[in-house]
Amino acid sequence: MNDQILIRPLIPSDAETFIKLRHEALEKEPLMFAASVEDDLALSLSFVRQALEDTDKSITFGAFLTELIGVVGIYRESSLKALHKARLWGFYVSPVYRDIGVGGKLLSSAIKYTRNLNGVRQIHLSVHKCAAPALHLYEKLGFQTWGIEPNALFYDGEFMTAHHMLLEV
Repeated sequence: MNDQILIRPLIPSDAETFIKLRHEALEKEPLMFAASVEDDLALSLSFVRQALEDTDKSITFGAFLTELIGVVGIYRESSLKALHKARLWGFYVSPVYRDIGVGGKLLSSAIKYTRNLNGVRQIHLSVHKCAAPALHLYEKLGFQTWGIEPNALFYDGEFMTAHHMLLEV
């Protein structure tokens, strides 16, 4: 099945399927994301279409089997003093398709893309302690924790710790 998975950048016509998967992610895994269903701009059709069209500083990769089953976004920092950094965001694979290599393929595509961005030297991400499988996958791909933030998020009466990680590219 792994060889049937197509990884490609999302385009504006993918906006509705992206929003559906993003909504699933925020509902099923609320502790894995800083965003919530109530405040996530990525759930607005017009915002998502515009974001998928404007690929100068940001790109979102999708994993497709017969439908969109996983996503990851990457954007380049915009301030002049931070142009050497990119940030990975929104990594999610639908639970049915986990443990078949989808996440690794998505992240590898994002890393490869970032290595081709002129002047980018680092990819940064934050992952919450409750997302242990994602943390292990990031470590497997070479990301290293550079800091741990206690009480990074508060949700449903619970504080969550975040690991801040980077990969030198």
